Amino acid sequence: MPRRNLVPLVLLAVLALLTAGFAALGVSAAPPTGSVIVQNATAQTLGSPLGTTSFTLELSTALAGAGGAAGTTVLLIDFKPPDRLTVFRATPTEVPLGQLPPSAITCVLSSYSAIVQGATPWKATGSKYSRTESLQEFSARVPKPNGRTCTPRQSGAHGQVVEQAVVRSGYLIAMRTTTVVPSQTLPGGSQATAGTQTETFVFLQINGTSSRKLIS
Repeated sequence: MPRRNLVPLVLLAVLALLTAGFAALGVSAAPPTGSVIVQNATAQTLGSPLGTTSFTLELSTALAGAGGAAGTTVLLIDFKPPDRLTVFRATPTEVPLGQLPPSAITCVLSSYSAIVQGATPWKATGSKYSRTESLQEFSARVPKPNGRTCTPRQSGAHGQVVEQAVVRSGYLIAMRTTTVVPSQTLPGGSQATAGTQTETFVFLQINGTSSRKLIS
């Protein structure tokens, strides 16, 4: 090969390496996705490792059957690491209902964290994030704490779960899940319980700081 052709080839190789380097830098400098923001904010609120942050949470559960509203329950949950979680009935007056054992606390925190996980991306509108996924995908990921087991069980019914989250100053301060199950026949021949369940999580305090003081 003539010597005069070596220099352009060497320069080309160097330019190719530089281009690849700048491309990698561009990827690493890209802004985080909505899913990363929501998941990181959840870790900030619940602690990393999970359960290392104190919080006070208001949890509202509203059930509506096919025939109309069936009622709403409001609980106040106060967690102090590492193993003190007290549940209060919030309405009509605040009444302590009891404390959960450590194994149940771990399951509760895991279920809260699991809500924001999953493959369906979160989409941002300012400090609010939203997405919709299938009930089967959601139920296969999120355990329902019942004091005995903490393993997710995929629903046999089809439906959808609409999810919303609010992030401020890098913390998750609120989220809502609305599960809608239409009338349907299950594989075994029985009828699914049709209706809507909405769970609203509002973090009132995180590590002793009021969520109202967190800027957008």
